[in-house]
Amino acid sequence: MGVDDGWQASAACRTDGANEEERQRVARLFYPSHVVEFDARAWMVFCGRCTQRVPCLTWGILEERNGVWGGLHEREIEHLGRRVAAGTPVHTVVQDALQRVERNELPVKIRRKKRRLKPVAHTARPFV
Repeated sequence: MGVDDGWQASAACRTDGANEEERQRVARLFYPSHVVEFDARAWMVFCGRCTQRVPCLTWGILEERNGVWGGLHEREIEHLGRRVAAGTPVHTVVQDALQRVERNELPVKIRRKKRRLKPVAHTARPFV
C-alpha cells in the first residue's frame, strides 16, 4: 500500500548504534514467535514512551503484520487489519485501538495456541 516509513528513524525501538546484545533483546521483544506467553506489559513500557506509535501501528496494519507494532501483538493487529479490509478507515482503527490501550482494554493477554496432534492410525500387531 505504500505507507511512508520515515517514522522508523525516530522510533524508540530503533537499534542503530546499539551493541549486538541490545539488538537481540529488542528483536526478541518485538518478534516473540518462540515465546509461549507474551509479555504485553514490556511492549507497553517500551512503546508507551515512543512518539511514533500511530505511524508504527498503521505500518503494522497495512504493511507487516508479523511482530509487535505500536505496542500491539500481531494477533491483535491481524484483527485490526480485518476491520480495515471491511472498510473502516485505517486512521479510525488506529485511534480506536490506541484509545483502548489507554483504557487498559488492549493489549489482551495472549497465549499461543497449543497444537493438537492428530491421531495416527496404527495397525495392532502383538509383540512376539
